[in-house]
Amino acid sequence: FLSCPTMGDEALYKQWTDEDFDQIIRDLSELPDTKDGWSQAADKGHIKVWRKKTEDSSFMMVRAWAHFEGVPVTTAYDVLQDATYRKTWDSHMVEGKQVAVIDDKNEVSYYAAKSPATISNRDFLSMRGWRESASDSGAEYVVASHSTEHADCPPKKGFIRGHIIRTCYYVSQDPENAENTVLNYVTQSDPKGWIPAWLVNKLAGKIGPQVIETMYKACKGYAEWSKEQYGENGSWKTAQAGGHVDVMGDAADYTVTEDDKDDDDFQDADA
Repeated sequence: FLSCPTMGDEALYKQWTDEDFDQIIRDLSELPDTKDGWSQAADKGHIKVWRKKTEDSSFMMVRAWAHFEGVPVTTAYDVLQDATYRKTWDSHMVEGKQVAVIDDKNEVSYYAAKSPATISNRDFLSMRGWRESASDSGAEYVVASHSTEHADCPPKKGFIRGHIIRTCYYVSQDPENAENTVLNYVTQSDPKGWIPAWLVNKLAGKIGPQVIETMYKACKGYAEWSKEQYGENGSWKTAQAGGHVDVMGDAADYTVTEDDKDDDDFQDADA
């Protein structure tokens, strides 16, 4: 996978390019192979999750594949991009905003997530990029992010700033049915603070399917919501005048929730 920057690295400010998006598509087009170090963490039929150890972090890389029946690929992309709609289905979200526009496919985005009692809230600042394109099989979209820094959005009191090593979505049209979407996803992040890597790694098989299932349900309800919100011919693109205020808080989905605190291995709170 793409080599992504660490905090303080000059590459931290790297913007996403077409070459990056092409690489993401190549990386995510093939399902994980156990020969490459991947182990399957969950198989729900229409959602599969794998995880893998890497040399650059004690937090494992997580991959997911999903088949969204009855969801056109344009809808899946809209759900990834529509900041207003995200507020209706993302229960973790405290705040999301656009910090800076870099170019027509890059922005600096901020996302803050609430945590259960005794666990400090997390926030994330990312360089977020996207591309809309087409292949022989139909429309395809990539959304990607890695952590960055920006003078207008320093760490804030009450939040531990997590680090997104890489988070990439590749959504494409099902080649056998244009009304279905195939989603491929990879994420690797460090929530920082007390939460140990071994616990986050263990929960990947449980939380990964929940994250994807939540998005699937959001996709199912998007058409009706969008029509009420934007009108018959409107969309988030026209409403936001071409700008994005959405951020993907995927790293937050891998922090500890109230349900996870029931796990036998959960013993303490953040220091």
